[in-house]
Parts: sequence; C-alpha cells; structure tokens
Amino acid sequence: MKPASVISQFTPALIALGVGSAMWVLAGAKLADSKNNVLEFQPNILAIKGSPIGKTIALAIQGDIDNAWHEGESNPYETHDHSNCEHDHGVCSHDDEPVKDHGSCDHDHGHCEHDHGTHAETPSSDSWLRGQVDHMTASIYTSNSPFELTERHRKHIRENVEQKIAFAYSLDPENYLNYNALHLFYETTLGNDVKSADQLIELADKTRAGIREYTLDPEPWTTAASTQVNICGVILNQLGLEGREQQFVDHLNDMRNCLIHFDLLRQEKIRNGSWEKIAGPRRNQMVERFLLMVKEHSNHYKIYERLTESRNVPSPSPPLKMANAPTHQ
Repeated sequence: MKPASVISQFTPALIALGVGSAMWVLAGAKLADSKNNVLEFQPNILAIKGSPIGKTIALAIQGDIDNAWHEGESNPYETHDHSNCEHDHGVCSHDDEPVKDHGSCDHDHGHCEHDHGTHAETPSSDSWLRGQVDHMTASIYTSNSPFELTERHRKHIRENVEQKIAFAYSLDPENYLNYNALHLFYETTLGNDVKSADQLIELADKTRAGIREYTLDPEPWTTAASTQVNICGVILNQLGLEGREQQFVDHLNDMRNCLIHFDLLRQEKIRNGSWEKIAGPRRNQMVERFLLMVKEHSNHYKIYERLTESRNVPSPSPPLKMANAPTHQ
C-alpha cells in the first residue's frame, strides 16, 4: 500500500508535466519550416529591427560591406569607379557619399551640380584620425599575401558579404540598397545559395508589403518600385511571360503607382518646406533612383509590348511622362 500512495502523490505532477510537454511540442511545431525541416525563429531583440536605431546601424554596415566586397581596397569615404569592375552590382546604386563616378550607368548625371570625378574632402580637423580608422578598417579585408586569392577564399568573402547584407536587410528592409543587394545575391551565383523564382518573388512581396504604411516619407517608394521591376525581371528571365501576362501587367502597373506615390510625397514635402531639410546628397540619391526606376518602367513596358505584339493580352498603363522631371539639387 505504501508504494501505491507514493505514486498517487506524484500523479498530479506527472500529469501536469505531460500536458506541459505536449503544449511545448505543439507550440514548437508552429515555428518549424516544413520545407527545410528546421526551426524558423528570428526574435527581434529590443525591437531593434525596423526601428530608427536599426536603420542607422544598417547604414553603418554598408561601409563595412563595401570594404569586404572590394577586399580592403576601398572604404566608405573614398570615391571609386565601378565601370571596370568584373562583378555585377545590378542596378547602379550606392549609399556612400558623395555619389560615385558610375562610368557606364544608364542614368543621366547631366544635371548634377557636383563633380563625380573628384575625391571627397574630409574635414581637416579630423582628417588624420579618420584616415587611421579607415586604414584599420580596410586592413581587416586586405590580403597581405603575394599570391592571388584562391576561389575558395573569394567564395568565403562573398558568403561574408551576403551575411552582412542579409543582416542589414533585416534591420532596414525598406532601404533601397539593402533590398536590391540582397536580391542580387539571391538571384545570381554571387550568393551562397541561388534562390528559386518563387523565393525571389516572396522576398519582393514581403518588402513591398512593409512599405504600404509609409505615407509621409517618399524614399521607401523607390524601393517599392524596384521590388516590382525585379518581379517583372523574374517573370521574363526565369518563369516565362506566356500565360503570366496579367501577372506581369499587374506588377508593372504597381511599379508605376509606386513612382507616382513617390513624386506626390516629394511634392508635398517641397510645399511644406521639409524637402530642403533633407541633406543634399540624400535628396540627390532619391531623385537619381526615382529617375532610374522611371527608365526601368519604360524599358519593361517596351519589352512587354514587343513580346506580346499582335496578341490579345492585357495592356499595362503607359510609361510616365514627367512634365517637370525632378533634377539633382
């Protein structure tokens, strides 16, 4: 009888332990990624992702990314010419200041008032200290070997850059450079693992959805436009246009709406005086990306018209005609 009393004494505890274990298993199952059979849990510690602090950290990371990508031969305070680079940066865009000499970029710098061919001058008061910091930063990624880097080493550098870009994107997914750089790595062999067309579209849709809440800041809408042109590119280059004409038209029209939204918000900022409060290089950067996306929309419209000529398919809205196109300021 005594053993039985001991068992009955622990029965409630055993039942509670069993119920708790079952609930823990069920809760964990919701975090599982059924495709890869791994746990998919990415906590937002201190709510830093998407916060102003997170966006600032993401901007700071971009300089480190630039150093790693160029193997320590450049730093975020120097101008460098990408026109002869062997690698592909996709759309021409850098968040480094001042705007670089982009060589063969297809956008027009004719109205720029600043010189793209000269180096930026750092303030004389801290030029020596900044030079020392830049040198130490670059030395992290600079090879001290007399031999060329092996392909395995270069692959390691690309993986390192991809991780940094993915981290920057997690902090500020609406940033134009963060999203487009990540899309480039996921779409091409630059990345560690080339993503499928569905995964690229999923990334674009997730980024686009996060921008809908921006009703005052025009800058994220250039990113939104780029998500739609990237989806159009995936349809053309990977999935095939036939049978997906309506999907292509929907994304092209949404890209057009994003560009209109950018211009409306920009005009509103000009009217209320807040546009001039934005730093000049940042304003130039926004306008440059906007004009590039306008050209991309026009190009994809022409491609669609040529591929669907004499076919009974949906027609997209025509390219934007800017009566008073914004210029660099």
